[in-house]
Amino acid sequence: MRALFLNNVKVLFLSRGIRMALAFIAICIVAQLSIPLKPVPITFQDSAILLLAMLLPETEILIVVSTYLVLGTIGLPIFAGFSAGWPVLLGPTGGYLLGFLPAALLANCMLAWFKTRSLLSYFTSAALGTLIVFVFGIAWLAHLVGLSAAYHFGLVPFLLTETIKLLSLVLLLKVLHR
Repeated sequence: MRALFLNNVKVLFLSRGIRMALAFIAICIVAQLSIPLKPVPITFQDSAILLLAMLLPETEILIVVSTYLVLGTIGLPIFAGFSAGWPVLLGPTGGYLLGFLPAALLANCMLAWFKTRSLLSYFTSAALGTLIVFVFGIAWLAHLVGLSAAYHFGLVPFLLTETIKLLSLVLLLKVLHR
């Protein structure tokens, strides 16, 4: 009986590890899909993180996003445009990157709070996650370039693309949970 239990535990941890590794790889790949605007590019890593936040358990998404941020910060070129290191976190995109962790947690918790998986629950969870990313991003960008410039370069160019990404994410989640 004990051997069966230990085998089940090994399979569980192996499958969790594989799932988290695949999620990490997906974020790294999607991060390279970007539209190079200055000072902040339009990327798809936020959408990938929010999608995964609503598919994975809370602890797994926190481990995946934390790993992404730590490995990118210590030099693995996995951020948008194959960038890496402290200069990225201290530069114009740093706040957006740091917002990924609380955004993932909030989206995951909000979806768990809803009793059903509906367009409304997906939209609300993803929209709040997106809002958190922008709050962190614009706050840091304002620290670097001032509030007016942060608004014009860190929010306005993203309004249309974020709306499209958000709606696409919601529809994808609805299809995945059928």
